[in-house]
This record gives sequence, C-alpha cells and structure tokens, in this order.
Amino acid sequence: MLKMGTELKVGITALVGILLIVYMSFRVNNRPFLGSEGYSYKIYFDNASGLVTKTPVLISGIRVGYVSEIQLVKGIALVTIRGLDSDIEIYDDSIVKIIDKGILGEKLVEIDLGKNKAKRIPDGGFIPNSISTSALDRLFNQLGQVSEVFPKLQRIADNIETLTERLVGIMAENASGGAIERSVANVEEITKTMRETALAIQQLVGTSNVRIDKIAEHLQQFSADLVKISDQNLSNVKDIIDNLKIVSNSIRDLMAKSDSDIRQATESLHTSLTSVENIIKKVEDGKGTVGKLINEPDIAEKLDKTMDGLNSFMDTFNKMQTSISYRGEFLYDSKDVQSIVGLKFQPRPDKYFLFEFVDEPVGDTLVTETTLTIDDGTPIKSKTITRDDQFTLSVQFAKRLYDLNVRFGLVRSEGGMGADYYLFGDDLELSFEAFDFSRGNFPHLRTYATYTLFKHLWLSGGVDDLVFEPESTPREYFHNYFFGAGLQFTDEDIKSLAGSIPLGKF
Repeated sequence: MLKMGTELKVGITALVGILLIVYMSFRVNNRPFLGSEGYSYKIYFDNASGLVTKTPVLISGIRVGYVSEIQLVKGIALVTIRGLDSDIEIYDDSIVKIIDKGILGEKLVEIDLGKNKAKRIPDGGFIPNSISTSALDRLFNQLGQVSEVFPKLQRIADNIETLTERLVGIMAENASGGAIERSVANVEEITKTMRETALAIQQLVGTSNVRIDKIAEHLQQFSADLVKISDQNLSNVKDIIDNLKIVSNSIRDLMAKSDSDIRQATESLHTSLTSVENIIKKVEDGKGTVGKLINEPDIAEKLDKTMDGLNSFMDTFNKMQTSISYRGEFLYDSKDVQSIVGLKFQPRPDKYFLFEFVDEPVGDTLVTETTLTIDDGTPIKSKTITRDDQFTLSVQFAKRLYDLNVRFGLVRSEGGMGADYYLFGDDLELSFEAFDFSRGNFPHLRTYATYTLFKHLWLSGGVDDLVFEPESTPREYFHNYFFGAGLQFTDEDIKSLAGSIPLGKF
C-alpha cells in the first residue's frame, strides 16, 4: 500500500512541475509532446554541405519544422524534414532551398510554396524541386571563376605578342624577298575562282525558271478555290457577324448595369485606404504597441534579447535525448516478477533526469504473532506473515563524472541516492542504491549489475534489501535475489519505428 509521506508528496509535486515544464517546452518549440511528429517530406540535394540535424525549416521566415535526417543515396544527399503542421499544404511545384543565416556559413532550409493546388504532396512524399547552393556559395563560385579568367587573359596577351613579332618578321621579309606581292597574287586567284562560281549559279537559276512558273500556277488555282468556298458560305459568315453584334450589345448592357456596383466598390476601397493611412500615421507617431515597437529602440532591443535567449534555450532543448525503458526482474525468494518502467530525459551527455514507475509484488512484510491458551492451560503461539503489493515512484537527477555516475532524489517513493560505475566501454554497469532511511539502522540497500547485449537489450541481476531487522521485530525485511532483462528505445528509435508502420488511407 502506497504511503503518502512527506517525501512522496514532495516527489509528486516535483514530478508534476517537471512534466509541466517539459510539456510547455514542447509546445513553445511547436513540437508535439507525446503524439505525432507532424508531417515529413524528403528532398534530394546535389550538395547538402552545412546542413545538420535539427537545422530549422522556414516558410516566409517563420520556423515550421526541422531537418531530422541526412543520408547519402547513390551519391546524392537525401534530406528528411519533419515537424510540419498538417495545415501547411506543400504542392508539387514548391521549391526547397538552402539559404545562409549569416556570413559565417550557418545554413537554413527555406520552402517556397507552390501554386498548383491540384497536386498536393502527401505526408512522407518527395518534394521534386530543390536548390542546393546558397547565394553566398554562388558568390564564392563566381569569384573562383573570375580568378580562373586571369591565366586565360595572360595567354591571350602572349598570343598577341607572338602575332606582332610574326608581322614584324613578314614586313622584314617583304623588304628583302617580296612576300606581300605573293599575297596579292593569291588574292587575285581567289577572286577569279569566285567569279567562276557566280557564273555557275546563274546557269542553275536559268534552269529553275520552269519550276518557279509551276509554283505560281498552283498558287493561283488555290486562291480561286478559296473564292469559291467563301461564296458558298457567305450566309454563314453573315450569321456569325450578327451573333457578334448581339454579344457586344449584351456586354454593353451588362457594363451599364454594373456601373453602380463598380462605384460602390470604389467607395469601399477608398474608405479602406483611408483607414490604412490612419493606422500608418498612428504607427509613425509611436502610438499603440506596434508604433512603440518600431519607434522606440529600447523595446526592440529588449525583444531581440528575449528572442535570442528563447532561441538558445530551444536549441538546447532540441538536443535533448529522450528514452523509455522496461525492466522485468524475477524475485527468487518470493517467486514474483517485479516490473519497472523508466523515462529518461538527457539534455547533455553527462547529466540526465530519470523517472521510474515500479510495481513491487513484495513490499513491507508484516509479521503478527498471536498467543492462544488451550483448555489445559498450555499456551500456543501462532505467527502470521502478510506481504503487501505496492506501486512506487522514483524521480532522480544524475551527474556523470568520467566512469562514475551519481544519482539522488526520490527512490521507490522514499528519499535516497544511488551510484553507477561503468566498465568495458559502458557495456557493464555496476549499481548501488540506498533509500528508506526511516527504517533506522536498517535502510533499504540494493545492488545489481547490468550487461548490455545489444543496443536495445540488456540483462541484469543482483540482491535486493542487503540488510534486514531480526525476526523478533513486528516488521521484518529479508534478502531477495533477482535476475531479469530489459529493453530501451530512444526517441529516434521510436520515430523510425513509427515511420515504418503502414497507415491505411481514409
């Protein structure tokens, strides 16, 4: 039976406060607490340099999700974004770009929403359009291309210098051997060849006159056929013209009736513009919240500092790793199974918060001795042992120092502490816990070892309640050897498992 002592009340209050902080942190970060991770999409990038997991995803400058996974698939980067709300509609003509957050190289992912509303991309689908290089990267590439032009300009200058030297040599040779005269003779020979070619073309045109006459005759016959067709369909053409007159008159009447509506719409628009001008004037005068925010630099500076602090906190929270575990232990002496469900929040590798819910089949054991007297006056003693099943709670803060991990807080609904020592690359863990010091000289001591077989599976064994009171006291405690196994999954494992479950279409 659960005892509502001072320690339990303090522990429950601390648990409720911590859960409330965790829940509000998830809500502020626009991420679900225990439910769905929102919509996810996949994009191929030729170059995903600068992207890391947890990189924010923006739409119109507003954060709507984050990068959850980056993979290399056949030499191309496959990026998965997650956390988008179901109300955000992504169409197949949307464009995903990698942009710069600043000049230091930090990257963001931005989505330009498409306009083809007839083709919305479903949850888990691929966005086909992407731009891998940011504006800063393109600037660096252009600067690199400009640097490559300088050697080419140098080679052009060298070629011009060589050509000039050769011209000087030709002029010197002409002065002694008549090289220019030979060039003039070559030009005359080329001119003669061109004259002969022109005569040949003139003869070819003369033989083609007959063909040109036939083409003209065919065009004349075709025009005559068009005249016949127009004469036969003259009445139809008149009908078409009459219909066009009727349509134009109808449009004129409709425009006349719509003048009043257009006038009313114009007046409404003028009124709206006047209201907008008044609002802008108030903002310029520093009136209202927006006006003060724009015109008073102190308020804007404080808001910037607040947002920077909030972003810093949320970045730290996004890096928090959450894991859930179950451990079943078989108690050898009582022949019962003890179940422990754990929830761990780890903001940094060297510290974490641990919550455990323990179903103890063997709680305190109450021994009742009764003395009876029979008819002849002989006393008979009877002994009744009662064991109660109880549900306990543990809330602990842990700090790791090299291979030693120290824990303290609420252990099995009692104040206590614990320590863990890691061996063989953290595969073997030796643990010791002490709690329930209200038992006087006999606190509840527990020691056990845990060996990790695989990433998610471990085996454990140890002794529960090392010290106990003598049997003469009304309440006794005893050794209880146990062994068992456990499973543990992180939030990334749960996301991967949830993503692989096929969901039916509704």
